[in-house]
Amino acid sequence: MPAAFACYKTDGDLKKLRGDTAYLNRVLDANIEGYRAIRNAGHAILPKGDADFEGEKYRKTCLRFFKLMCATSLGKLCASDHAMNAIDEMSELNRDLKKFFDANGSSSTLSRGRSSVATESDTRAKSTPPMESCSHTCCSEPYSPFALT
Repeated sequence: MPAAFACYKTDGDLKKLRGDTAYLNRVLDANIEGYRAIRNAGHAILPKGDADFEGEKYRKTCLRFFKLMCATSLGKLCASDHAMNAIDEMSELNRDLKKFFDANGSSSTLSRGRSSVATESDTRAKSTPPMESCSHTCCSEPYSPFALT
């Protein structure tokens, strides 16, 4: 989900995040929070290599991957093509994940940014159903698919 929100933030062009290490670190933080919630719910972390998701090695590896996704067409292949064509699916998944995080969240940052459905005055968003606010650290304000804030 954090990668999908990055896609919506950039209107599907992850290359816009190429030099934004601060935002990519927030995406990574949200990814780690997701793993914490999974672990807190009593589930095994798979693949086993990701079990040390709170370690520095994992952070460095993931940050390099996110940067690679933003610098090459890999981001389009791995995330934005699907995210931009599955907005309703991502919105539903976000709602379900919010419920899961409420029950199994790993930190208070999961509750930041939660609000009712965001609205967007941008004409591109008028034809697109608005998504719920992002419940991860990558978005601290109500989420709008095409906002570039």
